[in-house]
Amino acid sequence: MKIDWMDEEHFTIYYFLVFDDILEYDIQDLKTFLQVLVLRLRKKYHLKVEGYYHLDVYIKKILILEFEKIDDYEDEVDLNIVIHKKTPVLVKFSDFFLVPGHKYFYDHQFYLPIEEVSYEKYVEFFEVIYGKEANRVLTEGILMDAYTE
Repeated sequence: MKIDWMDEEHFTIYYFLVFDDILEYDIQDLKTFLQVLVLRLRKKYHLKVEGYYHLDVYIKKILILEFEKIDDYEDEVDLNIVIHKKTPVLVKFSDFFLVPGHKYFYDHQFYLPIEEVSYEKYVEFFEVIYGKEANRVLTEGILMDAYTE
């Protein structure tokens, strides 16, 4: 799990999935997972997660949770959850030979859909992008020929 803190009211959690089973989730499973996650953030990381949050959820071999705090509550967490099912998620890296296969080239970087990456092998070498930035790469980037290992 990786946490990016923008400030106290905006943070993103990247949770690398071990099993693809969560891709066939239902909302109750997601709520249960989020309850456990909030408790873990409080206990293990001593993070004060309280209040009303808008939560954008992206699930594609990785679980991306974008939290934006809307209001303060004490000792409670309430979430407005929006699930983005069709949003592309890409990995970004600078070495063409790092990952075999077809990849996109855009703005002096290489990109690959996360579904095509064996990320256990490459996790430390890439950055995850999604949403508008990923759409821009897919529409404006150049699809490069593949190489094999």
